[in-house]
Amino acid sequence: QQEIEALTRLPSYVGEERLAAAAAALSDRRRIFIFARGNAETLAVLMNRRLRRMAFETVLVTGDSRDIAEQILTMGPGDALLAFAFRRQPRPYTPLIERARKVGAVSVVVSGTVGPSLTPKADHLLAAPRAGGSDAFQTLTVPMAICNGLILSMAQSDEVRSLSNLEQLGELIGELEGR
Repeated sequence: QQEIEALTRLPSYVGEERLAAAAAALSDRRRIFIFARGNAETLAVLMNRRLRRMAFETVLVTGDSRDIAEQILTMGPGDALLAFAFRRQPRPYTPLIERARKVGAVSVVVSGTVGPSLTPKADHLLAAPRAGGSDAFQTLTVPMAICNGLILSMAQSDEVRSLSNLEQLGELIGELEGR
C-alpha cells in the first residue's frame, strides 16, 4: 500500500516537464558518467545497461577515491553526470558535482527527500519521497520509476535513433549467439 501511495504522489514531486528537461540534458551528451553508493548502485547498474542499449557511451563510477578520480579524469563539456543520493549525501557527491561544473558537464541527480538539501545543487534534481518512514526500510520503487521515466523520455525524444539502436543490438545478439 505504501508503494502504491508513493508512486501515486510521484508526479507531484517530479512532473513531466522536469523529467523531460533532465532527459534532454542527458540525451545530447557524448558520455554519461553514472555514480551511486549503497543500495542505489542497483539503479546505477540498471541505468548503465539501459543507456548502453540505446548506444550511449557510459562510465560507471565506482570504487574508492583513487578509482573515482581516474574514472572522471576525462569528463568534459560534452558529458553528463547522473548521480543517485538517498538517505544522506555520499562523500564523493560534492567533488563529483564540482568537477562536472568545472569542466562544463551537466549534472542530473535522482534522490529521495534528501535531494533539496544536497550541496552543491545539481543542474537537474529529480527528488521524490520513497515508501516507508525516514527510519524504516525504503525500497527503490519510486527512484526506479524515475529512472524508467528518464529512459522512456530519452527514447521518445529520438525514436528513430532508439529503434535503430535496438534493432542493431538485436542483430548483434543474434550474431553472437550464432543465429
